[in-house]
Amino acid sequence: MTTHENPVMFSYTERIELGSAAKLIAESVQAPGDAGREVAMRVVEAECGQIARSVVQDVHSSLLTAEAETELLQTRASEARSRLSEAAQVAAEDPRRGSWVKVVIWSLFAGACFGAEFTLTWTALCFVLNVKRMTVLGVLLGLAPPSGLAVLEIFLARLFEDPWQRLHRGGASLRRLAINVAMGALLAALALGNVIMITHLAKAREESAKLQHALSASISTEAPAVDQDAIDRAILLVSILVSVDGAVFLLLSLGESSALIRRSRLNRSVVQARSAYEAQEKSVAAAKAKMAALREDAKTADEKAALSAERYRAHCQFLLAEKAAKDRERPIAELIDRALRHRICA
Repeated sequence: MTTHENPVMFSYTERIELGSAAKLIAESVQAPGDAGREVAMRVVEAECGQIARSVVQDVHSSLLTAEAETELLQTRASEARSRLSEAAQVAAEDPRRGSWVKVVIWSLFAGACFGAEFTLTWTALCFVLNVKRMTVLGVLLGLAPPSGLAVLEIFLARLFEDPWQRLHRGGASLRRLAINVAMGALLAALALGNVIMITHLAKAREESAKLQHALSASISTEAPAVDQDAIDRAILLVSILVSVDGAVFLLLSLGESSALIRRSRLNRSVVQARSAYEAQEKSVAAAKAKMAALREDAKTADEKAALSAERYRAHCQFLLAEKAAKDRERPIAELIDRALRHRICA
C-alpha cells in the first residue's frame, strides 16, 4: 500500500468505503496533538476491524456464490445429459435408416417410367390432334398425362404407404390385419399386372417381328397378317402399368429420401446435444476448480483479514509520522524565509 492509496473494501451485502482516517490525516494542515493522535488511532482501529470483517465476509460470500453456481451448472449438465440420452435413444430406435443407393435406383426407375409414358402420349396425342411434336404445344401434350404419376403417388401414399408406416411405428393395433391384407393385395395386383403386361408385350413383339421380317424380305406385295388386337392390348397395358409402376417407384424414392432426411436430423440433434453436454461439463469442471481455490482461500481468510488491517494501520501511522516530521521542519523553513525577505528589503 502506497502513501497515496485510499483503501476500498467490498462485502457481500454492501459497499463499504474506508480510509476516512487516512484521508483526514493526509488533508490536515498540521499534525494532531497527543489527544488528536489518540482519537485518530481509535478511528483507525475501528476501521481496521471493519476491514478485517469485510475481507472475511468477501471470501465467504465468494465461496457461497461459487458453490451456488457450481450446483446450477451441475443441474444444467444433468439436463444436457438427459437430452443427449433421449436424442441417442430416438436415433437408435428409428426403424427407417434410409439408403442413398435405393433413392438413386428407384429415382432412375421412376424417371424411366415417366419417360416411357411421355413417349407414348407424346407420339399418340400429337398424331391424333395433328400437332407437330417438336413444338411447345406438342411437348406440353406429351407431359400432361405423365404428370399424373404425382397424383397417383399421393393416392397410393395416403391409401397404403402412410397407414403402413404408422402401423410399423405404433406397434400392433386392430387395423394391423386389414392394412397388411390391403398392402399384400396391392403388391399382388401389381405383380400380376406386370406379368400380364410382359405376356402381352411378348405377343406384340412376336407380331412386330413377323411384320418386320415380311417388310424386309419383300417377297410379296401382300400385307402380312398381323394381330392388331394383341399390339393394342400391349400398348394399353404398358401405358397403364408404366404409370402405376412409376408412381410406386416415385413413392419409394420419396420415402427413402424422407428417411434419409429424418436420419440426418436425428444425427444432427445427437451431435448438438453431445456438444452442449460437453460444454456444460467443461463449465462444471471450471466452476469446481474455482470453488476449490476459494475454499483454500477461506482457510486463510482470517490471516488475510489481519494482514489487510495491519497494512491499513501501518499506512495511517506512516501518515501521522510524516505529518509530524513536516511540522517540525516548518519553523526552520519560516525563519530562513523571513531572513531572506529582510535582506531583500534592506
